[in-house]
Amino acid sequence: MNIDLNYRKVVLQLSYLNVVKISGRDAVSFLNDQFTNDITALEPNRWQFNGYCSSKGRLIAIMRLFLSDDCVYIILPKSLSEKMIKRLQVYVFRAKVKFENLADHSVYCLMDAEAIKTTGEIQTQEFTLDDNGFMVNISIQSERYLAILKSTDVLEGLKLISHEESQQLWRLSEIKEIVPNIDVQTSELFIPQHVNLDKLNGISFNKGCFPGQEVVARLHYLGKAKQAMRHLQIDSGIPIAPGQTLDHSDYKKALKIVDAVHTHDQTFECLAVGQFD
Repeated sequence: MNIDLNYRKVVLQLSYLNVVKISGRDAVSFLNDQFTNDITALEPNRWQFNGYCSSKGRLIAIMRLFLSDDCVYIILPKSLSEKMIKRLQVYVFRAKVKFENLADHSVYCLMDAEAIKTTGEIQTQEFTLDDNGFMVNISIQSERYLAILKSTDVLEGLKLISHEESQQLWRLSEIKEIVPNIDVQTSELFIPQHVNLDKLNGISFNKGCFPGQEVVARLHYLGKAKQAMRHLQIDSGIPIAPGQTLDHSDYKKALKIVDAVHTHDQTFECLAVGQFD
C-alpha cells in the first residue's frame, strides 16, 4: 500500500474506533435485514453509511460499511461494537454468520492538517485493499482517508498526532462535514433523519424491513421531520458534551447535542439537533 506523502501530511491515531468483520454465507443478507441501508446494492470497492436502530427507530450506532470477498467490514466506536454484536447475535438463529473484532488492525486517519479549517463535502465512497489492510477514501474535498492497517511501516515519514488530540481532530473534521458521531452518550437518542442519515445516503426506503423501519418509513412518507441536525459554533462558559440538552437564546426550542469539540477560548464546534427555521 503506497501513501502519497505530498498531501497526506498528518496521521491521526483513532484508537477509539474499532473494525468488525462479519463473514459467512449469510453475512450480507443477514445484515441487510438489520441495517438501514441496502447492502446488496453496494458496488465493489465502494462503502456506505449505515445505521443500526432499536425497535423504536432510535439509532444504536452509525457506521461506515464496506464489502470485500463476501465479507462485511464495519467501522464504528469501540464503545458500541460489543453492544451491537450482542444485539445482532440474538437474531442470527440458523444464519451462517460469524462476528470478529479485528484486534490486529488499527485505525488511522490520513489528512491534510489544513483540511479541517474549511467545511467539506463527501464526494466519493471508495476503498482499496491489500495484504496489510484497507485504505478508505472518506472525502476528496478535505483529503481524508481512513487507513485500517496491520503494520504501520507504510506510515513511516508521516507526522503522528497523539491519541487524545487525534480523537479531537477527527471529531472536528466529522463535524465540519456534518457527519454525526454516535457514541455511548448518544446511542438510542436519535431517529436517523434527525441526524441527517438520509442526506448521507445511509437509508434505503426501497428495501425490506429492518428494526425500527416503521418509525423511519412513517417519517419519510407521511410527514416532514420537525427536527434536523446542523453544524453550529456556540460560545459557552461551561463545557458542551454529546447527549446534552442545551437552551440557547438564538433558538426557540432546546438543542440536543450530537457531538461537540472545544476549539478555542469559549467556542465549541457542534452538531446539534433542533427545530430550525
